[in-house]
Amino acid sequence: MEKWSIEKMTEYWNLWEIRFGESFIDYFVDDYIHNMGIVVGFFCGRFPELGKYILEASNYKVPWTYIQDWITKKEPEKDIPSISHLVELFYEVENEEGIFDKNRYAESVYAWCTLIHDIDAYYNRFIEWVEKNNDEELTQELNNLWKEK
Repeated sequence: MEKWSIEKMTEYWNLWEIRFGESFIDYFVDDYIHNMGIVVGFFCGRFPELGKYILEASNYKVPWTYIQDWITKKEPEKDIPSISHLVELFYEVENEEGIFDKNRYAESVYAWCTLIHDIDAYYNRFIEWVEKNNDEELTQELNNLWKEK
């Protein structure tokens, strides 16, 4: 089987969220990506400004155990947002008024898909998850989309 491109993974992610009305972070990323040091290190190498942003938010430590860990301190102003939240903040997925920007969200999804694509263990888990959670309509929609390109 030919390896999916990052773009195809991104399209799948977006179509999956639209179809099921759920966050792909919740259903795949947080459960199947387990080494936060690798995640932060990858972002530092592949998306240096994003990596720096994440490291600065955590005072150059990797305190997270999971993608969605929010590190709560005794002083709330010192809380450390989750990695997933920091990625969304970095890409400004929502503006100061809380308005969602789908193009900026697509940039954040692309970063996650690049991570999954480039790390073989994560890519294999992604493909296994897609096969296990096969949805024929979603697969057909994705195939139709890619026939057009």
